[in-house]
Amino acid sequence: MKQIRLDIDYPKRHLAAAAEGSGVRPQTAEELSLAVIVAAVNLVYSPQKQRQMSIQELRMWSKVQDRMMDEDGKALPGDIDLSDEQFDFVYSKLTEAQYPPGFAAAVTCLVDYLEKIKLGAP
Repeated sequence: MKQIRLDIDYPKRHLAAAAEGSGVRPQTAEELSLAVIVAAVNLVYSPQKQRQMSIQELRMWSKVQDRMMDEDGKALPGDIDLSDEQFDFVYSKLTEAQYPPGFAAAVTCLVDYLEKIKLGAP
């Protein structure tokens, strides 16, 4: 089990850069983290790549979304417990996706944060 937070510390300029480059206007760090994760999954499983999710992957993504979002699809605050498999799914999609340049700052911050958790750093 791994515990993550979506409200990681993004420098203010990173929040602005992510909003400009992605077309998403997140108001909080939680919203930015969730938007980047959703974008990563969508980029990995895009029609242009002709890659779709298997039923196992659909189930995993559904469970991850249930952990990270409320009933209205908004990012949940606080600690989020993910199974090792759920964490690995999120991490692999973030590192596998190919992003437009505007995502650079936000993706880098989020992946760095998750790498620390993956390595067990405090």
